[in-house]
Amino acid sequence: MTEWLSLTFWAGIFWQQKKHLIDWTPVLFAVGIALYFALAAEPAGGGVLLGDFGINLLALAMCKGRATTLQVVVAAPLLITFGVG
Repeated sequence: MTEWLSLTFWAGIFWQQKKHLIDWTPVLFAVGIALYFALAAEPAGGGVLLGDFGINLLALAMCKGRATTLQVVVAAPLLITFGVG
């Protein structure tokens, strides 16, 4: 049970999945879409979604040329927010 709480356990899984990270893109996007449908009400307006989209693009641009781990850590939540958007 404590194995699941170990950082080395998750790092090992990450490195096993490294070749297949692109396959996780639609899964994360679908999680964002599911979160959108789980919202109690529509987002306030187009400005909120446009701002979110701009911040996402800026964060992704900042990750270009960085370590793979950093790219995944930043890109995973951003793909979820793209799905919400």
